[in-house]
Amino acid sequence: MHGTVRGRRVAIGSPLYLRSVAPAVALPDGTAPGLRAWVLVDGQVGGAVGFADRAPPEALASIAALPPRLGASLA
Repeated sequence: MHGTVRGRRVAIGSPLYLRSVAPAVALPDGTAPGLRAWVLVDGQVGGAVGFADRAPPEALASIAALPPRLGASLA
């Protein structure tokens, strides 16, 4: 997503998307664990937003009950 905030060009999204709106931007390598969206301000990296979604306790039993052919893992 991108737009203008107080006269500044702001974009937020994946590295692939941000390179489509700012091809010359140098983003970090993205090897950190977890889901994150990068923020550009006037074509420069302004930061990153990390997302975490913790599974509820009852999810453990549900995952363990899945058939092995699905390849689900608790690791």
